Amino acid sequence: MEATEENPKHLPARRLTEAIADRGGPLTAARGEDGAIRYESRVAVRRGEGEEAVRHGGDVWGFYERLGEPEGGLLRARNDALELESEGAETTRSRWNLLDLRAVQSSSSSVQIFTATGELVHFRFLDDSPVRWEALLHAVLQDAYEREGKGRILEFQPRIVIR
Repeated sequence: MEATEENPKHLPARRLTEAIADRGGPLTAARGEDGAIRYESRVAVRRGEGEEAVRHGGDVWGFYERLGEPEGGLLRARNDALELESEGAETTRSRWNLLDLRAVQSSSSSVQIFTATGELVHFRFLDDSPVRWEALLHAVLQDAYEREGKGRILEFQPRIVIR
């Protein structure tokens, strides 16, 4: 199947990113006529369960985050928070206020957030782009910081830094 603008599922990442930018960026799909952010995607979420040392020859070279088992859910972006509704046997809800996030970083298929309480949450997107979500989170975080008079965000990783 050939990639087209109508069928972006098969577009290279660069072309998809350009197409999103040409349409006004990720906020155009997320912001309603009333200005409220309403965007959601299905995710597999894993929570950090601690750190493990990376060792070689008896020396510690560094650390990596140990992640728990994945669970399905629906991630929602709002003007002031991220909300997660799990899709397990029992429905659970989690909410992270945007101003409590300390870092946002993406990889090829995922976005991770780090919270003020030290929680690491890893979202793998099942039917959406982590690049779109990273850009969306950067935009809604910037809006939240500016609304609260906290300044302009200069960096989002390894931690949020403001001017």
